Amino acid sequence: MIRGTHVKGERETRCWPCWRKTASKELGDAMKVLLRCGLVTVLVATAGWATDEKKTEAQNNGLAGPVRTVSTQEGAAEFALNQTGWPVLLEIGGCKECEYDRQGSLTRYGQMVEGGFRGDRYQIARDERGNIVEQVRLGADGEIGGRTLYGPYGIIEQNEYTGGVRVFHAEWRYDSNGHLGELVQYDRDDKIQTRTLRQADASGNIKEEWCYGSKDELSYHILDTYDPKTDVWTWTSYAEDGSIKVAIETQNGKVHFYRQKVNDPNVFGQHFFLDPIGNTQHSFRGNADGTYDDVTTIYPDEKLHNPERLEWRDGTGTLRLKVEYEYELDGLRNWTTRRTWVWTPDLGEKTLYKIDTRRLTYWGN
Repeated sequence: MIRGTHVKGERETRCWPCWRKTASKELGDAMKVLLRCGLVTVLVATAGWATDEKKTEAQNNGLAGPVRTVSTQEGAAEFALNQTGWPVLLEIGGCKECEYDRQGSLTRYGQMVEGGFRGDRYQIARDERGNIVEQVRLGADGEIGGRTLYGPYGIIEQNEYTGGVRVFHAEWRYDSNGHLGELVQYDRDDKIQTRTLRQADASGNIKEEWCYGSKDELSYHILDTYDPKTDVWTWTSYAEDGSIKVAIETQNGKVHFYRQKVNDPNVFGQHFFLDPIGNTQHSFRGNADGTYDDVTTIYPDEKLHNPERLEWRDGTGTLRLKVEYEYELDGLRNWTTRRTWVWTPDLGEKTLYKIDTRRLTYWGN
């Protein structure tokens, strides 16, 4: 199960109530509630949502082998596809212009605009065992944009800069078992923006968390539990008066229930996912009536590399979307051409939506 691994380098994380986007690249004991306040974004080039196995950034971006550079050309859509109200967005995923070092860590991320690179570059420092201890993010002009420090359990400090001036920083503290205990975020004047406190048992399977704003007001209170013997996972969000806002329970790859006690279309906890079972990954969007939309991604094997198809069923179980992918692969089974086919009730038949291509280079011996 995903207990303590949020994909480092993930570019789509947003709207965790007390976790600023720039400070949320690694959340310690990340929960299975998706860190998104709106639609679930399916990055069709990536290998699932996350994984227990420790992977490099290149592997987390769906790449195999000693990849050095990736240059992606996204094809134009063959027809308009109205995705308003969908629990899933079809995007190209991954990077458009990326570079990795020999260890698979990201060193450049962005895109080409009018023949020039626009994006960020990363300088990485490692200790004698090869562990990353510092990552510095530089803009295309070479000016520092961010600096992150790592300890034995994960991020310990993160700083963001504008015009060379620090405008935000955050500090992580861990307990003796390596579980996140506290996160404090500060503004440019070193005033506290948010303070998150977490208590966890030694196993990390039971976690309770409280987040407070700049005026010490409660932003959220959650309880996250997992029983490895029964595979029952629960996630509950509470209001300040102790009443339940959202409650989720899953077991053995199935949702037992989703309960939402507040009328909020973007309530925290609405989007959640289950870990892969075999070659299948499920993510969900809960609805106020207790039903949930199910987005299923199917891969050719348990490596979760290059998804074959995606299906979305609404809260009644009705198929609303089916996507199929066709690939041309290189010798390391990274795709160089991908055709995306889409079926919806309105289309009535499988129709070619777009063709994407990319060039890859690899590190030699």
